[in-house]
Amino acid sequence: MSKDLMIKEQSNLVMKETRHIQCETLINNANVIILFGVSLGDTDARWWKIIGNNLVNRTNIAIIQHLYEPNAIRRTQLQKRGRLEREQQKCFMQKMRIEEKNWSEDLTGRLFFTVNEPTFILK
Repeated sequence: MSKDLMIKEQSNLVMKETRHIQCETLINNANVIILFGVSLGDTDARWWKIIGNNLVNRTNIAIIQHLYEPNAIRRTQLQKRGRLEREQQKCFMQKMRIEEKNWSEDLTGRLFFTVNEPTFILK
């Protein structure tokens, strides 16, 4: 199968699609990025890297990710929630290709997670 069909960025270039430029501009100008219903898959590594660069290079950006773990955590289990948030924070920092030696409270303090909250439940 052709790489033109399998690799998102290459596929966009072949189709002369410019949506990725628009998305990158939105990310670079955002003060808040909300991630809802996304996985941190390697196929989107380009976006995680761009978001990570913005998190490192700008102090006026925050990231909120909704985590959905319906069977893992009840709202009263704060210890589990804290552990899940720390695990997700580590995963996300790695996906953004920010080296652990560069993790700081300033960076991690701008990552927020909602866990099983109705905030992002669409009806």
